[in-house]
Formats: sequence, structure tokens, C-alpha cells
Amino acid sequence: LCLFGVILLLISYANKNKFDMFEPIYFISAIYVLMYFITPIYDILTEEYLWYGYNLFEYGVTSSLIAFLGYFAFYVFYRFSFEKGKDRSIIFDTLDQQNERSVASDTGLIAVILVMYVVCFVANLWYLVQYYGASLLYVLTLGLLGEMSGTPTDASIGFISMLSYCLPTTVLLYWEYGKSKLLKIILFVPMLMMQITRGFRFFVIQIFVTFFAYYFIRKGKRPKLKALLGLFVLLMIPVLLMTLFRDTIRAGGGLSISTFSASRLKEGFDAAFWDNLRIYQNFYGMVGVIPEEFGFVYGRQMIVGTLVMMIPRALWPGKISMYGGEGLVTLIGANIAAGQAYPNLGEYYYAIGVFGVVLFMSLYGWWMKRERVKNMPKRSGGLNNIIFAVLLGANLQLIIRGYTPSNFWYLIFSILPVIILKFLFPKIERGRDK
Repeated sequence: LCLFGVILLLISYANKNKFDMFEPIYFISAIYVLMYFITPIYDILTEEYLWYGYNLFEYGVTSSLIAFLGYFAFYVFYRFSFEKGKDRSIIFDTLDQQNERSVASDTGLIAVILVMYVVCFVANLWYLVQYYGASLLYVLTLGLLGEMSGTPTDASIGFISMLSYCLPTTVLLYWEYGKSKLLKIILFVPMLMMQITRGFRFFVIQIFVTFFAYYFIRKGKRPKLKALLGLFVLLMIPVLLMTLFRDTIRAGGGLSISTFSASRLKEGFDAAFWDNLRIYQNFYGMVGVIPEEFGFVYGRQMIVGTLVMMIPRALWPGKISMYGGEGLVTLIGANIAAGQAYPNLGEYYYAIGVFGVVLFMSLYGWWMKRERVKNMPKRSGGLNNIIFAVLLGANLQLIIRGYTPSNFWYLIFSILPVIILKFLFPKIERGRDK
């Protein structure tokens, strides 16, 4: 019933607005519906009831209704916000296009972009070498070459890894203003290899979504079904590799093809696709014990945690890691695997119950509509389209991994290269000459 309700709402929206697959409401709805409605249906059909040994489906009806209420709040604020500003945004974009100046040949601009790339890339290489005790060659070849013979550092250097979030945006900036097609490839491939080595599947998926959206928005076109299927196949290659081999890569075993088999491929697909969506079960478990056994945290994790997240432990050795909230091991049970996280609704619900879900999903809808109006104009424009494409891909992380202290700084660092470029080149145009 909830799934049917969401479909009706989307049909109503599409009936009033021209369909655009890159509009945030469709992308966000797809992720949201897959996780909170379709995956539970799939698990019921396949009798996949247990989550790390716990049956949390007894809370499924209540949780699904809360999820639908949250989506409805998102939908209402997305649909009816900035209605008057939409046409004005298009007019401003047209004026900017009429007065744009080409900076593609500006060597200073290109130099700044390349310097940002080198700084972020080297910083992340250093982080991976230090954190895993790996060689440079090992990091850049997914363990096919080199070795992991060093000793991982005990120092708190996690804040340096935030610079990895700058890299995709920096590559996009060169794609926008640079001329060398070869250099565009040279910048993209090592950046992608580094992210695969880190083992965070969500970030690799977001990179593909971001670049895919940027390419078609920049061209003023929309992909055909063949292109979408091609993207899915292309995307599953690194995701499956990361799922099958990321533990061995991190442990120093590298990418070993000898362990590859059809059964492992199926297991890898299930782990890469369905298991990432089954995080809805964590939300079920949280609804089951909050606030009866564990009281609301009233946003302390989201507010206080975000403020202190970027303070290095080197400066604050006694910094606490939880800011008003228990982990899932406490909330659900000791069998929950390390690394499991709240989905976005789990964090909102933990803040202040159903009201928190409605409040923060409403703000989410308002913010996404604002970005749609501001940064996805009718005519293509460089920096605005880059910001939009980056934020579009980020929605995957914002929905599936709802930890605001990390997500806030992830967003900040993702758009930081654009902010730096705008600061150094205040007259930079919104789009280059075609």
C-alpha cells in the first residue's frame, strides 16, 4: 500500500511537470522506494526474515507507515517550494549565457584545478599508505602489484581522508574547462582506482552517477535505455570487485582471480545490491526500542556531533565518538556486524520520533527543490551543473547512510573545489562556450 501510494504521488507530479530522470525527486524516490518498500517485499517473497539473526519484521508495519509519512512530507515540500522562483532561475541563466566569457584557455584557472587535484590525490595516497601499511603500487593497482608489508599507523589521520571527496569534483572541473581529452582520462582513472582500493562502494556508485548525470546535463540531452543499461553493467564491475575482494585487498592479499566463481559472483551481487538496501532493517529495530527502551536524543548527534566531527584527535585525544545516541549493537543486538549504520530515517527517528522524520524529510525536500531550481537551469551552465551533479549522486549516501556528522562534511568537501574556484576567479562564467 505504501509503495502504491508513492507511485500515485509520482504520477501526479509527472503529470504536472515534464519528466526529467535527473530531477532529484525521481532519483531520491527510486532509492527511498527500493530500500523501504521494494526490498522488504522481496525479502518476504524470498523468506529472508532474519537480519544478523534477529527477526525485526514485527516492527515492519509501523516502520513502513512512518517511512511513507516521511516520504509524503518530502514530496509536499519538494513539489510546492520555490514555485515562483523557477521561471526566474531560467531567466537569470539565459542572461548569464548571453554575457558569458570563455575561460577554457585561462592557464591560471587550469593550473589551480590541477594543483587541487595533485594536493588531494597525494594526500589520499599518503593516507592509504599510512592507514593500511601498503605500498603506492599496491594502492594504485588494487593489489595486483606491490605489497602491503608496512605497519599501519596508530595516529589519528582520518581527517585527511576527507580530501578524497574533493577529487571527483576536481576532475569534473577539468572536464568542464580543460581541453586535453587524454588528461581528462588520466585524471579520472587513478581517482577511481583509489576509491575502489578504499573499499567504499557507495562512493564509487556516486562517482558514476555524478559523471553520468553531468555528461548528459552538460550536453542538454537525456540517456536512452541502452545507455542506462550500459551504465548499470559498467557500474557493477567495480562494485562487484570491491564486494568480492575488498577484505582481501585491505588485508594485503590483493585482487586474487583464483577465488572467482559463478557462486561467488552471485553472492557478491546479493551483497552489493540487496544487503546495502537491507539497512531498512536497522530502522525497524530502532523503531522497536525507541523511545520505550532508549529515549530520544533530540538532535544532539546531528548538531553537536557535526560541530566536533572535524576536530582531529591529535588536538583532542579524548574526543568522544557518540554524541547523544547508542550504536546498533546496543539498540538491536551484539550480533550486528561492525560498520552497520542508521539509515536516514533511523537518525531522524532517534532525534525526536515521528515528528523528527516529518521535520527532517520536509527540510530534505525543500533543500533538494532549491538545488533543482538554482543549479539545474534549463540551459546548461558549468559550475552550477557540477554542483547539481555532485549533490545528485550524494543522495545515495544521504538516504542509505544517515549519519549527519559524516554526511555534512562529506557534502562540504565535495563542493569545496567549486567554492575555491569561485573565490579565486569571481568572474568565472556559469558555462563555457560551446
